Formats: sequence, C-alpha cells, structure tokens
Amino acid sequence: MHRPDQNPLPQRRAQGLRALRRAATATCAALALGHGGASLAAPYLITYTGTVTTSDIPGVESDTAYLVAVAMDNGGNSAVNQTWNASHLRCVVWYFGANGDRVFVQNLTTAPPTDVAGAATTNGAGVLTGMFSQITAAPVSGPTGSYSVTNLQPPTSVLWWINGLSPIFRYNGQEISALADEVPVAPSAWQAPTPLGALDTGACAQPAAAPVATPVPGLGVPALALLGGGLAASAAWVSRRRQRPKQG
Repeated sequence: MHRPDQNPLPQRRAQGLRALRRAATATCAALALGHGGASLAAPYLITYTGTVTTSDIPGVESDTAYLVAVAMDNGGNSAVNQTWNASHLRCVVWYFGANGDRVFVQNLTTAPPTDVAGAATTNGAGVLTGMFSQITAAPVSGPTGSYSVTNLQPPTSVLWWINGLSPIFRYNGQEISALADEVPVAPSAWQAPTPLGALDTGACAQPAAAPVATPVPGLGVPALALLGGGLAASAAWVSRRRQRPKQG
C-alpha cells in the first residue's frame, strides 16, 4: 500500500525503463566473445529509451517503452576521451512491446546504415559529449543473416531512423511513431558507453533471447518529458512535429 500523497507510477515507470536498459545490455553482451581485461579492445554500447506514441505493428502498443541500443568499436579499451565514427558502428538492436519482446537486430558491419553523420564522443569521465546527428537505414539491406527478428513477422521491408524525426521504425509497411519522443541526437539523452567485450559481429543478427522488461503503464508524452533527463527540449520537438513523408 502507498500513502494517499504518494504516486507509485513514476517509480514503476523508472523501473520499466531501467529493465529495458538492462535487457539491452544483457542481450548485446550475449553476442560477445569473452570479457577480456582492460588491455583488450572492446566494443561499447550506448542506449536510448523512449515511448511509442502510435504503432501499426501488432504487439507494439501506444504508451509502451521502446529501446534502441547501438554497439560501436574503435579498437580502444576505454570509454574515456573517445571518438566513434561511422566506420566503428557494429550493431543496432531495437526493442518494442510492453515486455520488450519484439526485437529487431541488424549487423551494421555486413549491412551498414544508409546514412550516417557526425560521431559519438566522450569526455574524461566517459560521458557522451557528442552524438551522431543521424544513423538511418532506409531501407535496411544486406546479405542473408545480416539481421534477425524475434516475435515479428518475417521482414519484407524495414526502415529505421535515429535522427530526431518520426516515424522511428517502419516494418513491412507498418509504422511506429514517437512524435513527442523521436530518437534524439542530443548526447545527454543517451546512456554513457558500456563495455561489452569482443563483439562477435557475425552473431550480431542472432539475439540470444527476447528480453523481459517491466511494462511502463500509462507512460504518456507529459510524463516522458519529466522522465527523460536529457530531453529538456522535448517540448520543442513536439511543437515542430516534423513528420517524414512515407516511403518504402
């Protein structure tokens, strides 16, 4: 029981977001080969968690959390004072659904993004100070085995965007939008890089298992603006409501 003056929803929402982040780290870590010491080069994972506004994809409901995780490897063994550019992108994982069990994974080595601009950089504390201004795959293309799905229909056409615009994901002609919460490109919106070990990019298209995340009940646009520590400018994103023309 909670006292009448206490609202448990913010805590439950925060727990849901943390669960999704843990699921992403666990899944991508399962794609790694070993966990060597500090002297070994290692890929690093950055994640962003947001909220679906509208969705045409079965099993992906409005007002549920989504998470996108990007793995990068520049050959370094530290997250401190680093730069990762387009050539260092290794893998992207998208989690959708109330339990985070709708998953799309793409090997960015064998199936590179169609457009990349900018770079991810960190300071002396290993905190992101710069972020790619866009990473997009419109459409996803690559050899068989470059991408995989969990609890989704076999893909015929996939497009996704990390660039602050909506929609963020289009799958077999069906869209997921996050108009108040497009995948932002502000460094402060993303979690600091987390080491993964020696990533097996050949296995990147095969997530070990669907993650289980706590649902985020009632998480709407107003609550999201409060939850996203790096999303202070979300009101500006909403006011622009930039909408991408349909393609593919």
